[in-house]
Amino acid sequence: MTETLQLSNMGTLQKIGQGGQGIVYKAPNVKTVFARRMVFKEYKPAALASLDVDALKAIPDFLESLPYRDGARLIDISAWPCRVVEDGNRVIGFVMPAIPDDFFTDFTTARGQSRVIAEFQHLLNAPHVLAMRFGGNIITERQKYELLRKVASSLDFLHERGVCVGDMSPKNMLFSLQGPPSVYFVDCDAMRVKGLSPTQQLETPGWEVPKGEERATVFSDRYKLGLLAMRMILGEQDARDPSRLPPSVPDILREVIAETLSRPADKRPTLSDWDLALDKARRSAPATVPTTSGPISANPTGPVRTPRPAPPAGPFTAPQPRPQPQPVTQTAHLPTVYPPAPNPPAPYPVSAPAPVTSSSKTAWLLVPAALVLLVVLIAAVSNSGPSDTGATGSSTSARPTFTTAMPPVSTTSPVATTTARANPSREPARPRAIDPERFASAFGSLGPDPRNDYCNWFPLRSRTGWATHAVRGSERTSCVLTDNVLTTYWTRYPEPSAERRRLEVAGSVSCRSVPGALCSPDGELFVMTCVGDGNSDGDWITCTGGDNARVYLF
Repeated sequence: MTETLQLSNMGTLQKIGQGGQGIVYKAPNVKTVFARRMVFKEYKPAALASLDVDALKAIPDFLESLPYRDGARLIDISAWPCRVVEDGNRVIGFVMPAIPDDFFTDFTTARGQSRVIAEFQHLLNAPHVLAMRFGGNIITERQKYELLRKVASSLDFLHERGVCVGDMSPKNMLFSLQGPPSVYFVDCDAMRVKGLSPTQQLETPGWEVPKGEERATVFSDRYKLGLLAMRMILGEQDARDPSRLPPSVPDILREVIAETLSRPADKRPTLSDWDLALDKARRSAPATVPTTSGPISANPTGPVRTPRPAPPAGPFTAPQPRPQPQPVTQTAHLPTVYPPAPNPPAPYPVSAPAPVTSSSKTAWLLVPAALVLLVVLIAAVSNSGPSDTGATGSSTSARPTFTTAMPPVSTTSPVATTTARANPSREPARPRAIDPERFASAFGSLGPDPRNDYCNWFPLRSRTGWATHAVRGSERTSCVLTDNVLTTYWTRYPEPSAERRRLEVAGSVSCRSVPGALCSPDGELFVMTCVGDGNSDGDWITCTGGDNARVYLF
């Protein structure tokens, strides 16, 4: 059981916002390894009356039960409750990381400019509204698909670990386009974790699941992803008809959205299907700013409440690297633990305060097309109100950057080419093998598979080099499927590649028996999508399919 914090030990608290369930305060005397600034959410009396205290305490326990790499990513994508707070023997709330600076933006209204949380709801509007709110800048179609793909990837991560978002509305999800597209979930105490919910599962009006369907399941999250994608593409807050999607949307994505919103819950496309469709849409979408249509009014109609000034004149400034986690000062009552890599136990202790450094960020929206063209040419030469999460206070939370080899968050990026970037001759980097024991122990799922079988990693004895070993990448992946992915890959292709490839593979069960899985025409084989990835420590291929099954070839 994770230790609790006493309100009396938290120092002076400063109110920064409130929502329907609680009041949020800055908590300057509380820090974690991954966040230099924490906030405290104190439940209101009405919320406390219906709070499941045991379920709330299970949320920080869940965080500390995760392997290091999983816990670090959970903190990276969410304001996850880290400690329960008590006043004497009475639970009154919890502490969580403050929202990182990346997920705030300047927003312009008739009253002037303000700094607000970058909620997804701000993007569900027509281009001319976005242009007015964000100082003439408009998110591109490609950026929309990249953000949606990041949402799907984050849901995949959460679902694999038994977490369902539930009230997945555009107010509870934040976005950042400062550097690689990023998403961030807030109000995480309302999520269902391992079947438990601290509070009653509610839904934002307009974002409800079909009548009679259970809330806060993997299927309800997929349904709301379908609503989000359709409304974001159309630029409307309450659209419900996918047949209105513009002709520019690829057929594969159009089909996934329509099937998600029309099929029974257990027949909806999987997140692997979403990843494949969004990746195709991203690749074909223009990266230029769309032409605005309609008048730019100082007070447009629609639910938008708050944007961004025009980018300053002058040379383009590349996004700066995110700050690294800094050691924190130790106190007697809140010990500090520094996490080793890659799998330390309990890497999330609370400690005494550490110095806070603010970070400045560049504008998140696309600069004018001429400036984008200039950046591309240079690269070619060289290579509505505050929520319950602390809406009004930006954070200097450090989002950790890893230097050790890690399986990809996204399953579609190409193999890293660090060698090529360092080589003036621009010869392509040769993929490099990773030590099997090291990779399997760090990133493989070595527990029992769905059939209660155990397996370590599988070698391809007739070959050497990269992608000649396979390991299960998730608990839902069977040993049989893992072995068959490796042999099928090499049977179909003479050499491994970072390019996207498609396999039809036999598993331990018939594909048709797995709800939502993409199957071969006869329904027996699983369709797996394989894409390369890697970094300076070596390279691997990630194959996904089934019901969120994953196999690493390394």
